[in-house]
Amino acid sequence: MTGTVLTGLLPQSGAAVSLQILTNGRIRQVFADITDSGHVRGYIRPPDLGIPPLSETQRLGRRTLAHAMGDGILSMIRTADADPCVQSSIELLTGEIDEDLEDFFGRSDQVASAVALDVLLDADDRVRAAGGVLVQAQPSADLQRLEATRAAIADGGFAEMLAETSDARELLRRLFATAKEIDATPLEWKCRCSQERVVTSLRVIDVSELAEMVAKGDEVEVTCDFCAARYKVTPREIEEVYTAIIKAQV
Repeated sequence: MTGTVLTGLLPQSGAAVSLQILTNGRIRQVFADITDSGHVRGYIRPPDLGIPPLSETQRLGRRTLAHAMGDGILSMIRTADADPCVQSSIELLTGEIDEDLEDFFGRSDQVASAVALDVLLDADDRVRAAGGVLVQAQPSADLQRLEATRAAIADGGFAEMLAETSDARELLRRLFATAKEIDATPLEWKCRCSQERVVTSLRVIDVSELAEMVAKGDEVEVTCDFCAARYKVTPREIEEVYTAIIKAQV
């Protein structure tokens, strides 16, 4: 979610950004998006994945994901206010989300970038700090400065900074002492699920499958991947969707 937020705040990104990673590993799917209103959400499949036992130092530091990701694809959709959405995809490079996002900017956008994303947990495995940094070179920029920044945040360097302070302005000053601050952008975790959206989503189901659901006459329960809210779709609602699809095909 942090990587998606940072991407969404880039001037060239557009009004909304969604990021998805599909893999053949134990982590099968990662998804996050941000709207132009700063509403952020995300989920992972499976949601209850365990990780191998770690030493105390490893548990409180940066946790790697590559061992659970395997091979896969990183896809991003960016939607501007007046323009059609733009979708780009690359194969995963390492399975570490920040490293793959950095690779995405270089290969897909042709923009030299430095990215670090980390979530640090406490002794009870609760999140104690989460953050990230995304630095991109502008045309005619000093690439040596970018390389110096990349070296400072690589190999757990950013995780060490995040462990010392989770204040965004302090992290900025540590990386760029002379940087000019701009107004902060308010963010909010917010799910956009609703009964109406759930019923509308039935339209993407194959017509033959919908027909079977109508024939059975059973109520269907749907759980939101993002917030775990549960919705019940009545047999009548299913039949109305099915009937509307059939009429549209006539």
